[in-house]
Amino acid sequence: MSTILVIPEPINIQITNNTFIRYRISDGVTVEVGLITGISDCHTNVTIRRFLTWDSLKSIAGDRMCTNVSFWPMSTTNSPYYLCDSDIITRITSGSIIGYAFVFYHEDSEARIVEGMMHTYIVSSFFTSDTFTITHARTFLPFPSMIAQNRILSCIPSIVFRQMLGVKEQILLLLNTRSMTSRCIVSTRINNINPYTWYYIISNTPLNVLHHNVVQKNTYIYKDEFFVEKFRTQQYSLEFTLPAHLMFAQNLFGSGLGLGTRHFLRCSLKQRGLMARMCTTHQISYTDTMNVIPFEINPKEEIRRGLELKYIPSEMELCITVRFRIVTGKASLEPEFEARNLSNRVRPQNPEYDNYYPLFSDTEVFGSKIYNICLGNQSVMLTNTRQYSVEDVKNEIDRLL
Repeated sequence: MSTILVIPEPINIQITNNTFIRYRISDGVTVEVGLITGISDCHTNVTIRRFLTWDSLKSIAGDRMCTNVSFWPMSTTNSPYYLCDSDIITRITSGSIIGYAFVFYHEDSEARIVEGMMHTYIVSSFFTSDTFTITHARTFLPFPSMIAQNRILSCIPSIVFRQMLGVKEQILLLLNTRSMTSRCIVSTRINNINPYTWYYIISNTPLNVLHHNVVQKNTYIYKDEFFVEKFRTQQYSLEFTLPAHLMFAQNLFGSGLGLGTRHFLRCSLKQRGLMARMCTTHQISYTDTMNVIPFEINPKEEIRRGLELKYIPSEMELCITVRFRIVTGKASLEPEFEARNLSNRVRPQNPEYDNYYPLFSDTEVFGSKIYNICLGNQSVMLTNTRQYSVEDVKNEIDRLL
């Protein structure tokens, strides 16, 4: 039977083989990501496969590292951050584990909707340590324990993250309402929210969690009788309303939290087949009318605008209440976009990376895309199996620009 390691509070997570985790290295400060491949019998140590940051890769490659190149998009000011899978196996203590990591391949559909959500990472490459080769290819699954551990009935990281995405989607659906109600208050309930999901929410925000007794009502039919049952239980609540709360709410539910559009956008799935997918976009402009949670100190309404989450553990029920304001025009919308760092979608200027040559998986040179880069002999192989030196590829990128 698969070994399950429980990391007690304040971490409070369950891990098994094939679970992505965040851990601190020996300096006690730097955080890295690994995939668990083994747990010791005494539960004091775990074996992991390292997922490398840019700095870790530079440290391992040493003098072999190519100059003025990057192999994946450099990290922006917002998550998700890019990592590189590797064949490097190491052992760490269970005490160095600080939480789950949610890792996706850059072509996964989830990679487009996790912007700003904390503990999320994107991978497009794999580093082979004996040949010092970086290959652009998929080498993992986002939640591998669901596949590899067929004896495990549930995968806690998957449950937590899928439910977080579900809560995020419900918040956006509430904000995308075109209702003209003057109160601008909408709410919904989500059932079967795992206690680990609620703990993940409250453990990653410093806000005070309020709790009080509430009366809960259930209705059901038993045989030929209709029953109404009432009972008292505990309810916990979080409220995000002030400017200081925005950052924590974004970490949980993404950069665009608190913005909803009243624009109707059609998306027709014309292709047949189970794998068919279609995406339609609308460029938001200052002339749009939007629903906004303002996150302000001095409210304009009698009831403060904000996001409220209420959770009843005994019923595993989460209630979401959104109080928004309908706004339009540059004077009203621009501050909201700036507060969320959404006013400029171009990657911020970064002197360390902006002059680097992008040897990415989607970079096309000599009529083909880049497949791998060998740091040992400074060569690049394309998807058509042709090989060129790194310098030749740099010159070709300069020519194409």
